[in-house]
Amino acid sequence: MSPSWNSTTITTEAAASDLLTELYGKRWLCRGQAKRYRLAPSIDRGATKYLSRLEKLSVERQSIDLFGLRPGSFRIRENKTP
Repeated sequence: MSPSWNSTTITTEAAASDLLTELYGKRWLCRGQAKRYRLAPSIDRGATKYLSRLEKLSVERQSIDLFGLRPGSFRIRENKTP
């Protein structure tokens, strides 16, 4: 991340949902682009470029499953005072 970017810590699931909704409304979040700008998702480049849609979905599912196995690393943490 660029040091000039502002960062925000999200502490609740509701805050994350609100922020994603806001960014989606600003068109900051989308899967792919409406036009080709020579940008393509990583799954559409390199070794996976010529896989069928079904094979790509299988690879994506494996990735999601592996991500979910990381205990606590990516969970949103509630602010709790000891």
